[in-house]
Amino acid sequence: MSEAINPSSSAPNLYQWQLRVPKQIDKINMQGVNFQDNLKQVQQQQQYQEENSQIIEQKSKMQRQQHRQKIISPMKSNINVLPPQYRKSGYKAKSVAEYRRMKHYNSKKMVPKSQLKNKGYLQEPPSIIKQMKMYAQDQLLKNPGGDFYEYENGNMTYNPDYDHSDFNKRVGKDIKDAVDDVKGVFKSLLNGDDYHYIDAEGKIQKARKIGLTKHIENFIGNCFDALGIGKEKGAQEQQGSFLEKIGHAGKKIFVDAIVKDVVLGVPQSMLDAGQNFFSAILNALEVVPDATIGNTEMGRKITTKVFDNAQIGINYISDVMPTGEAWLRVNAAGSKDDGFKLPILYNLRTPQEGMKDMRWAHVRNTDFRKIIETIGTIFSDIKTHMIPFISAEPEININPDSAGGSSR
Repeated sequence: MSEAINPSSSAPNLYQWQLRVPKQIDKINMQGVNFQDNLKQVQQQQQYQEENSQIIEQKSKMQRQQHRQKIISPMKSNINVLPPQYRKSGYKAKSVAEYRRMKHYNSKKMVPKSQLKNKGYLQEPPSIIKQMKMYAQDQLLKNPGGDFYEYENGNMTYNPDYDHSDFNKRVGKDIKDAVDDVKGVFKSLLNGDDYHYIDAEGKIQKARKIGLTKHIENFIGNCFDALGIGKEKGAQEQQGSFLEKIGHAGKKIFVDAIVKDVVLGVPQSMLDAGQNFFSAILNALEVVPDATIGNTEMGRKITTKVFDNAQIGINYISDVMPTGEAWLRVNAAGSKDDGFKLPILYNLRTPQEGMKDMRWAHVRNTDFRKIIETIGTIFSDIKTHMIPFISAEPEININPDSAGGSSR
């Protein structure tokens, strides 16, 4: 027989359960509210961290830009602050640092291509090995003698494929170069001798230095011009006041006649004659090794190396001696391109190419060339007890026609 259920015994449990349910619901709701608050706090913290990281990144970026500007140069968006010399036609960087500044201006497009006329000169300076090769090329073009440089009909050409294996061509070239150098001695003592150089386009060009007798003739002519009885008589008569006539006469006598023709011109012609004389001896001596060990490929390479470097050495010594070409550049107190400047320092700061002054116009004045010529010139000044002075621009007749094509 089954037992009957007493409803009064289960009533308290049901009542307690009904009281407990709302409390559990409220607790669950409170936990949900706390979870949402925590989620909002986490999201706010993440947003704050992102904003903070962006601010830090912007600050670091600004600091990097400021540091870069300090290294290169301060940049501004206004085109008027661009240094005016960078817009000059033919202006070239005088140092690696200045080259980088010019390149930075160009990369920022602060100047239109039509205004940045020197854009073609924004090129990395050549390596030291390339500078040494350039110097050797320039020196071997001065006088006949380089094994791969042919002197024909007054013009020098570069021929890297010259056949030195042929005995007659090899020895015959040495004799011919020696004879041409002897001719150059007499030309330097008379009206002047030709020399060759490489222009900005890499082509071999020809020019002529004034000779000894021509300097003497110019000296007499400048003295006559100062007295008003020479070729420039009409020009001197056109001078207005008495002081202008005195100034014109003084310039003709002291600057043109004494300094340019006598103090600088006569020794320069003697140096040119001496340079040709020693080159002639060197080429005559080269006949012996070319006729003996020159019959082998190794012997020919050794002979070329030794005698070409010897010719470069002769020309270098001649250049750094008083009134020599390098001596005039190193001791120059400025130029007609830039006006008066400090000697020695000015040459070190000149560009490699692009100057109009004749002391620099026909040389590729690389850093290597500046250093070795400065050292040699200072040593020469000390040995000869000479004080550097304002060297004058030499007189040179230029042949604008290409003499021997490309040097490369």
